[in-house]
Amino acid sequence: MFSFFKTLCWRFYSTKH
Repeated sequence: MFSFFKTLCWRFYSTKH
């Protein structure tokens, strides 16, 4: 589940930037 959370966070960050 940790991986999923990390991916989600990264995806959100990438989308914002």
